[in-house]
Amino acid sequence: MRQITKTEEYQNLKNKEEIFFIYKHSTACPVSFKAADEVDEFLNQNKEMVEKFNKIHVIEDREVSNFVAEDLGVRHHSPQLLLVKNNQCIWNDSHARLTSSKIAEIVAENF
Repeated sequence: MRQITKTEEYQNLKNKEEIFFIYKHSTACPVSFKAADEVDEFLNQNKEMVEKFNKIHVIEDREVSNFVAEDLGVRHHSPQLLLVKNNQCIWNDSHARLTSSKIAEIVAENF
């Protein structure tokens, strides 16, 4: 999973990729660590999807996190997983609802 640390990296990603995920992670939140485990579990079982997943650390890279929220018109949460297609957020969810099985369901519907 790539980490996005600059707004330019996010904009380049949008210009290059038709569809991708952004996982917003808080390094100070236990709920985020549980969600990160779920994302990692999904990716360990679906290695072909790793290149479609990107991570933003919301505390360390707050400017990027806020930029993404504003650009996509999606209220910020953390942890949060967003699916971006054709430069629009077509799905997002957060907190305990981020499970490996839910991610698999969203991937099956959209890829």
